[in-house]
Amino acid sequence: MNSKAILGVALIWSATLALGQSVPPRIFFTDITSGPNTGGENGNGAFVTIYGDNFGSAQGSSTVTVGGGAVASVRIWGSSYLWYQKIVVQLGSSALSGNIVVTTAAGTSNGVPFTVRSGKIYFVATGGSDSAAGSFTAPWATIPKCKNTIAQGDICYVRDGVNQTSVDNGYGAITLGTTGTASMPLALLTYPGAKSTIGSNNTQRGLMSCSNLSGCSNGTYWVVGGFNLVGQTWAADLQTSNMRLVGNNLQCPNVGAGTSEGCLQTESSSFETILGNEVMNIGAGGKLYHAAYFGADGHDFDIGWNSVHDVLGCRGMQWFNSSIDSYNINVHDNLLYNIRCDAINLASVNASSGYVNVYNNVVYHAGIGPDPGDLANYACININAAGNPSAAVQVFNNTMYDCGARGGSTAALMSPAVPAKLVDNIFYSISGEPYFEGGAQISGSNNLFYGNSSGPSSLTGNINSNPLFVSTSTPDFHLQSTSPAIDAGIATAASTDREGVIRPQGSAFDLGSYEYFKGSGSTPPPTTNACDLDGSGTVTQADVNLMLAQALGQAPCTADLDGNGKCDVVDVQRVINASLPNGTCRTGQ
Repeated sequence: MNSKAILGVALIWSATLALGQSVPPRIFFTDITSGPNTGGENGNGAFVTIYGDNFGSAQGSSTVTVGGGAVASVRIWGSSYLWYQKIVVQLGSSALSGNIVVTTAAGTSNGVPFTVRSGKIYFVATGGSDSAAGSFTAPWATIPKCKNTIAQGDICYVRDGVNQTSVDNGYGAITLGTTGTASMPLALLTYPGAKSTIGSNNTQRGLMSCSNLSGCSNGTYWVVGGFNLVGQTWAADLQTSNMRLVGNNLQCPNVGAGTSEGCLQTESSSFETILGNEVMNIGAGGKLYHAAYFGADGHDFDIGWNSVHDVLGCRGMQWFNSSIDSYNINVHDNLLYNIRCDAINLASVNASSGYVNVYNNVVYHAGIGPDPGDLANYACININAAGNPSAAVQVFNNTMYDCGARGGSTAALMSPAVPAKLVDNIFYSISGEPYFEGGAQISGSNNLFYGNSSGPSSLTGNINSNPLFVSTSTPDFHLQSTSPAIDAGIATAASTDREGVIRPQGSAFDLGSYEYFKGSGSTPPPTTNACDLDGSGTVTQADVNLMLAQALGQAPCTADLDGNGKCDVVDVQRVINASLPNGTCRTGQ
């Protein structure tokens, strides 16, 4: 079957699918939070990517407004992304400073703030020239030209097929210079629907921002979104504060043994916003190498709606500081699975200096071992500190399943070595995994424990019962209608669940990361299904499109389902088969 035939089969197949929509839309976050409403393509200003859920698969009569004004155009509507969705709009002159709001037949979303401001818009495209004007019709050819030229408040859009795989200035494939401000940040973004790679397995760093190296300074107040970031050691190495990293895919498959830090690293930096990124395919660097490493005395982190999985190094997310414990941290609405050591390791935090909140996370199959060259800790969540803080880390509305299978004295679902208050969580042990390693300083109430006797007596209101997840084999950690976790919680700061469903839906909060809502139509969390290429939890048109791109040579081959050493029509057909009702994903010969 040739490429035209492959595309034809996919188009016929896609026309048969539709997603249900019965819950009001919910916006989680956007890539940029400010930008011009004029200039750029057709004079209609910046594109804004809106991430959330329950948008529906087609726009129909649905609308997006910014500050009460209708956007000029919608470029993408309801595209599947991780376990949720995204919309891409272009602002236009009617957009005003105010809230971005999505309205569908099911209702009106929450509003998220956006500021319309001045700034220029530039483009990079294949066939462009670095001596051109950098406009949509006369684009530049390279990403370095664009990022070196833009000034405060400007946006650079990189169109499909433009990659930067060689070293920019001795540090990274792209090294961010120039300093933005809080009101006039700089942005490096992919054009709507475009794919672009920064870095390679042969470049030590993909994306780099730094403030303390010779010839590499500034780079604060940048937004980077939509890229494939690849590095031999660091896919993104952020050493400046006030960075916003949104909607990127980060991979470090070839990291060398004995390497330290992480594929995504922040160092000597604070006020970092890391939203909607997928950090995956992390090589076996050793005990000190992690998927995401937040270190060197940083504080004020917003880490949400990310997917971290398939980590052969050690931990999924690690906080470790040499002298000052971190604080003002929100770790929320993330998905972490298939991780060798701890999924979330707060190794040096101090809630006495400022809040430390861990909520709405789904963590499973973490702490699986084996030892990464040395004894480590193996838990869903590990909390520690260099000092002796008196205030408690707040851990609420998390779902934890199958953590600590490596076994031994440092393996459990949770390992709290400093005060931790636990509320409305679900702890599901399999094969006798302990609920806690240590845990003498835990307090809290209304948690569910299952799989290894009853919960500890130091906590009140324990429920010791099967939570009745929809499926532990898929897995799907939504609650069945008869789950004892429904209406069994108390109010927490998690006013919505990880899919945007407002809490409570019944008489009280539900336990875990999902609020039960009959007929919600929300998509389940990502699975280990090999045909679920985008990790959305189901095999959909988006997965077929990704497989097509790989079979046509438009994207790296990462889904060789039949194991013949290449991505081809057989792999495409297998993803299509898996997307059909009651379809299954076949792998191997």
